[in-house]
Amino acid sequence: MVQHIVVMLLILATIVPLLGKSSSLGRTVHVGIYENEPKIFLDSAGKPAGIFPEILAAVALREQWDIIYHKGTWDQCLAMLEQGSIDIMPDVAYSTKRDSIFDFPSEEVLISWSAIYAARGTTVQSMADLNGKRIAVVKGSIQQTYLQELLQGFGFVPSFVEVPSFAEAYSVVADGKADLLATNHLSGDYFHTRYGLRKTAIVFNPANLHFAVAQGKNGDLIGVIESAVNSMKGTANSAYYTALERWTFVETPNAIPQQVQLLFAIIAALLALSVLFILTLRWQIRRAVNRLKMSEQQLQGISNNLVNGCVYQVSSGGDGSKRKFLYLSAGVEQVFGVTAEDVYKNAMVLYGSLHPDDLPLIQERETESLETMSLFHCEVRFIRPDGDERWIYLSSTPHRTPVGDILWDGLALDVTERHLAQEALIESERFSRSLFNESPIGLALCKMDGALIDVNPAYCKIVGYTSHELKSLTYWELTPPEYESHERAQLDSLKRTGRYGPYEKEYLHKDGHRVPVSLIGLVIELDGERCIWSSVEDCTERKFVEKEREQLREQLFHSQKMDAIGKLVGGIAHDFNNTLGSVVGAAELITTGTVEGPEVMEYAQMIVNASKRSGELTRKLLTFTRQIPHRRVPMELGSIVNDTAMLLERTAGKSVVVGTAISADSVIICGDEAMVQHAILNIGINGIHAMSDGEKLDISLAKISLDQEFCNDSSFAIEPGSYAKVTICDTGCGMSSGTLDRMYDPFFTTKPFGKGNGLGLSAVYGTVLEHGGAISVQSELGMGTQFDLYFPIVHHKSEPKVESKVVQGSGTVLLVDDDPNIVKSVGGLIESLGYTCVCFQRGAEVVAHLSKGGAVDLVLLDMIMPELSGRETLEEIRKFDQTTPVVICTGYSGEGVDETFAGLGVVGFLSKPFSRVELAELVALYKKN
Repeated sequence: MVQHIVVMLLILATIVPLLGKSSSLGRTVHVGIYENEPKIFLDSAGKPAGIFPEILAAVALREQWDIIYHKGTWDQCLAMLEQGSIDIMPDVAYSTKRDSIFDFPSEEVLISWSAIYAARGTTVQSMADLNGKRIAVVKGSIQQTYLQELLQGFGFVPSFVEVPSFAEAYSVVADGKADLLATNHLSGDYFHTRYGLRKTAIVFNPANLHFAVAQGKNGDLIGVIESAVNSMKGTANSAYYTALERWTFVETPNAIPQQVQLLFAIIAALLALSVLFILTLRWQIRRAVNRLKMSEQQLQGISNNLVNGCVYQVSSGGDGSKRKFLYLSAGVEQVFGVTAEDVYKNAMVLYGSLHPDDLPLIQERETESLETMSLFHCEVRFIRPDGDERWIYLSSTPHRTPVGDILWDGLALDVTERHLAQEALIESERFSRSLFNESPIGLALCKMDGALIDVNPAYCKIVGYTSHELKSLTYWELTPPEYESHERAQLDSLKRTGRYGPYEKEYLHKDGHRVPVSLIGLVIELDGERCIWSSVEDCTERKFVEKEREQLREQLFHSQKMDAIGKLVGGIAHDFNNTLGSVVGAAELITTGTVEGPEVMEYAQMIVNASKRSGELTRKLLTFTRQIPHRRVPMELGSIVNDTAMLLERTAGKSVVVGTAISADSVIICGDEAMVQHAILNIGINGIHAMSDGEKLDISLAKISLDQEFCNDSSFAIEPGSYAKVTICDTGCGMSSGTLDRMYDPFFTTKPFGKGNGLGLSAVYGTVLEHGGAISVQSELGMGTQFDLYFPIVHHKSEPKVESKVVQGSGTVLLVDDDPNIVKSVGGLIESLGYTCVCFQRGAEVVAHLSKGGAVDLVLLDMIMPELSGRETLEEIRKFDQTTPVVICTGYSGEGVDETFAGLGVVGFLSKPFSRVELAELVALYKKN
């Protein structure tokens, strides 16, 4: 029997090595190599060194392989292996992800775990200390992947400093560019003292290290290596243990006798087999114990580093009584405020701190868990010895021991902050809902297509619907159709910028009337869907107030103009009487026959010129006093300054000299002519009142460029650019600093009671502000005052002037005017142009004439007449004549004529007085062909 056993052993010893040999014998093997000393690296001579190269060299020697190493970084080597550029990659840690790319042998070469090494001055005691630290890792390494996932699970956020090799990883920590290093313990223990690093207590991720090949390739190579490594592990003093002893100082197992003298072979065969079996068993037990210790160390390291939590094991009787803690991790003191030693001695040190109100809950959950032997978990309060109340999440799994006791393996996590945050969130949501419901502003949440999701009571009040009704509507159904294009533009802005408004529109109220509203909104994300959050303000009251304010403003402005007209009346009456005097005198000289021949034409021309001047003065007064809405149109400021200076000159009489200086041609601004003229006139009248006889008021106009510095110093919101500067300067009494400070205040005046209402300069201020301009004032007591008004210049292309000429024609023109002098003079002018003129002084006469079929090409109709007015006359005419063109003649401004004669076919109007040229052009233009 013994002989058979010995023979079998000898046969197996011969055959087993041959089983590992295959077609791989004598081939060239390409191997990746990177820097990870002491496992694998290139030494100072550039030769492969380390644990894995020495083991591979022993295999290659036996298999007669020619090994060719390819150097690269860790990432590069893995890429080469995946692409097939190399056959084998040493030192690859097994992971599920890598198993889908590479093939691994079933037996590992080494077991390694990862550890944290700290730079000088960096204190790290637990996983929590890694939060916010800079951790150096090799890019793509298993340490980076696992540590990142581990810390994210705890809610920690470090920053990873990625480098291509372990050598650089040590350097960046030593140089202060990183605080910590994450690496395998073999490399870390070998190098950390050389770089001045300190090993911490943090370990993680035990990993099996293998030789690896690309999936589905070189299976024969990996089989040979696996067989050889297994054989080396079972042989003392093999290349495997020699490499470990050289690079990690790991003791090899006790030598197993391999040579027995032939003389005692048969006798000692059974003894040798027994000894070999015992030694092998002892070696395997030692290896298992070491693995168990390492696993326990790993578990203890993880459990001790658990942030705000602890791991426990507690035993109890079969009914849950007689509790005793068998294990508690270091976090028990942080979570419960008690030491593990005290709890080991008496479990009630921990259980007794449970909040009394939560005792029924924990008893109920434990009973359910014991009945079904299923997972126990609940969230309850514990009161620490210092009185601090903490919310603890408990989770454990029960299982019975052979003797019938219950072991609870569990986890306790301090979730106080989360619990408080949830309570704060609930309270915040309750508060937000209260604000939402109580807000006086309408609030609405809707989808991008307009479907309303939620609205507050204020919104319901604006549109007249209930909240329930609105949730079945869209805001498109609440919006009048004419706002659709405007709404589309706001939606485009919303998609581009994430917000829209403020803008104004109207809503359709449930009862049919319209509600003016102002809206502002932005995009928010709700359950992964983009929605619109809008605030809606009812502008009904504001619109009403604004309308009233505008009406009062217009009335005030008109009142100011009339106040200024009152001041102008004396001077204008004097000038107007002088003009009438020259007209009367020249007319009497002609009618009495005192002058003859050429002198008659000279005096007639004098009458014409004087009449034109009077008519121009009247036109300007009508323009100035008109009560119509303001219009912003391009206007030539030089003519306004000249006209206003003429009015001021009439007001001043001979007591004050009014001078003008216009240094710029064609200064165009955009605004309202009457408002600008009124502003200049107000300042000018104040200057005249502030001066004595013989003093001077100067008005000038110039173009000026305002720079950024001037605009920044100005109290008006103006931008740099080209401006028209109107300067009104007087040599009067001037103003004190106190008066300067209050001169724009409404109803503030320094004039005696009844001489002024204090609204002039406040109106000037409003006019300049509305025109986008600015004012600057310089004044001293006894030194006079200078106002500078600045208006933005606009570029406006003026139409070229066409020289007027008398146009002759033919046809019949019907003239209607209650003034016989107008009938005679205008009728004569019409006939002098080649037309036949039919004249009437009453509207009824015109109606009678036309109703009888009188042929007429054009009607010139006075606006104001006795009996039938101009409009009433035209209404009667239009009852039987819809085509004859009608021109209205009026001694008033043309403003408002269109409204008065709307719908009656009026083709134009002619303001009195008018010249022969104006009359000729108008008749030729509108005469019916």
